[in-house]
Amino acid sequence: MSEQQAPTADLGLLELAELVLTESGYSVFYDTVDGEAVLLAENQDNIAAVAAPVAIDGLIDVHPSVSRLLSTRVAEAGPASKRWDTFAVLLCAQGAAREQTEALANITNNLRQVRRLVRVEVEPTKAALSRALRPLLPLPEPPHYGALREPLKELENLLRADGIEQDLITSVLTDFALGLGRDESSDDGSKEDDER
Repeated sequence: MSEQQAPTADLGLLELAELVLTESGYSVFYDTVDGEAVLLAENQDNIAAVAAPVAIDGLIDVHPSVSRLLSTRVAEAGPASKRWDTFAVLLCAQGAAREQTEALANITNNLRQVRRLVRVEVEPTKAALSRALRPLLPLPEPPHYGALREPLKELENLLRADGIEQDLITSVLTDFALGLGRDESSDDGSKEDDER
């Protein structure tokens, strides 16, 4: 009986990376490297191969194959590919041990053929993936200064965009508002009492 090997790709991180990149105008599709899923993303400026091993050792092992895949993809595109910046993106939810940091720094500092973005301790949230993929994303729109926005409504929108459940958001904001009311009312008379 053959033993099945557990997947070493973090499919949750790859799916969130797909969501963030798609929302930013990238065309995305999956390929495989060393038998594991890798996300390829292209727009008019960039091409990226995103790998998300579940362990740091897997990240260190897979990076040469991801870089080769990306280099091959760019070479196949011919002269038109010269307009692209190329990125090998290596994501991992696991933190790096002290003995792994030198290898990760060497990967990051290797600028041959493609740029390498190494991100460890990436939380599986849309916001965390947006931060990890920031070099690939278009610049955000500048704030509009016409009308002032209500800060609690803005916080609610950010939390909802980050995937937090609406019930939890409403509960926390309600508790905050009630707490704010108690603080304001205690400030009215307590200072006079303290001075006496």
